[in-house]
Amino acid sequence: MLTFSKGIDVVLKESERLSSLDEELLDFSRMQSGRMIVNNVVATDVSNLLSAVADMYTELAVKQGIELTYTPPVQSSIVMCDADRLKQVFINVIDNALKYTPAGGSVYINVRGDGDRVLINVTDTGMGISSDDLTHIFQKFYRADNSDTRTIGGTGLGLYLVKQRAEAMGGRVWAESAFGEGSTFYVSLPRLTQDEYEK
Repeated sequence: MLTFSKGIDVVLKESERLSSLDEELLDFSRMQSGRMIVNNVVATDVSNLLSAVADMYTELAVKQGIELTYTPPVQSSIVMCDADRLKQVFINVIDNALKYTPAGGSVYINVRGDGDRVLINVTDTGMGISSDDLTHIFQKFYRADNSDTRTIGGTGLGLYLVKQRAEAMGGRVWAESAFGEGSTFYVSLPRLTQDEYEK
């Protein structure tokens, strides 16, 4: 049985996830009208941001019987970004990983400073993506259509917006997968050196 305070935490986390969906639709509307979707660009520690998003999904992962693991970086992982938009990128990718991974599976979140880039990967042991679908998943309104995915909801906008948001911050996204073998989604962003950050 949930305690009152734990119940409030669950409600707040679910509210944040729903708010992210609202932002998804608003950003799509802004993009269609040609307005920028990135603002308030500041130096941000990706590790702290990812840790907060992973924490948002802890209860859901436990409820679904999925092991969710976050591994923080050894090197600095500071980037110039719109932290709200980058958080939405992570929410979408992690939400998808949990959505397409069955009970008993795992989702691994890793971040590392990689030279002049920060590389984030979200790897799941879910149903995977066919090679045909993999070439289209970042297109707007595209959804893989098979017997496993038809029961899973979605707008078909999430990964399209992930790509647009990341590229607007000087980053890029891509995925590696094989049907039945899980998926890994990558987000790469320009990394600030410690000297650049201190300036």
